[in-house]
Amino acid sequence: MNRIFSGSAADYTETRRQPRGPGQLVHADKHGFGAIPPEDQEKLLETAGLMDSNECETMIAAARHSSGMSTQQMLDLFDAACQQFSRNAEVRFGRGGEFQ
Repeated sequence: MNRIFSGSAADYTETRRQPRGPGQLVHADKHGFGAIPPEDQEKLLETAGLMDSNECETMIAAARHSSGMSTQQMLDLFDAACQQFSRNAEVRFGRGGEFQ
């Protein structure tokens, strides 16, 4: 049951066929939205912090050091940063990232 929703999140009872209750978190971004299962909410803040740190230590660090590099050097740097990001996520979460 997909619905266009134009009220408060607290009034929404179903999110893309995912039952939702009062106070349940909903994640939304450019890809869509979905209800966060209650059993996953407890570790959400910690996990978000870990992923933010991972991004700062890999992707953002690479971008900060890319000034003056050739296009190929930047691509190589970003490729290495992406690989390290995935390795870090896999070590921590058992999977390499958002799309794996």
